[in-house]
Amino acid sequence: MTVNLAPGTAPFVVDGDVQFTIAVDGSYYRCTVDDEVLCRYFGDTYKSGNRLAAFERGRDRILAVAAALIWQGSLIQLQTRDF
Repeated sequence: MTVNLAPGTAPFVVDGDVQFTIAVDGSYYRCTVDDEVLCRYFGDTYKSGNRLAAFERGRDRILAVAAALIWQGSLIQLQTRDF
């Protein structure tokens, strides 16, 4: 299984969470990673609010976890229990 950010897309922040689209073996999935995940596991703080930097630090792990959850359907929401 090959997982990457979908071509022509970039992660972006909405209400403190990072949203992104992954491509897995030719299929696309919309994903959201909770701000708590970024703070707890990838070095962000609620004060700094640098969610995209935290996403980039954990990008490989975040994409791997998202790919493992594609069975949930086309919208994947990553929360602390997933890590």
